[in-house]
Amino acid sequence: LTVLFNSLPAGSITGTPKKRAVEIISELEVAPRGAYCGTLGYMNFDGTGQWNVLIRSLQADLQGKVALWAGGGITVGSECASEYQECHDKVGNLVAVLDPE
Repeated sequence: LTVLFNSLPAGSITGTPKKRAVEIISELEVAPRGAYCGTLGYMNFDGTGQWNVLIRSLQADLQGKVALWAGGGITVGSECASEYQECHDKVGNLVAVLDPE
């Protein structure tokens, strides 16, 4: 588990340099991320396991309220319009799961 803990938050989520990127994210975001961009996985008794970063996620509370998240990877070569559209497409797929009509 040490390797897992030391790798979080995932560099694909924070950017680089990681420490400063995490500080900037904390300054800019107004609400906690909850499960979004966290990790979910399992570990077997033999020490093997599988873990995933929750970049497209649905989360429901006990009252039936559902929150959904999707993000895009921004790089030096990114085009704003296509990244924005990609986020909409990803959220659209999650919404379709909740409301297939």
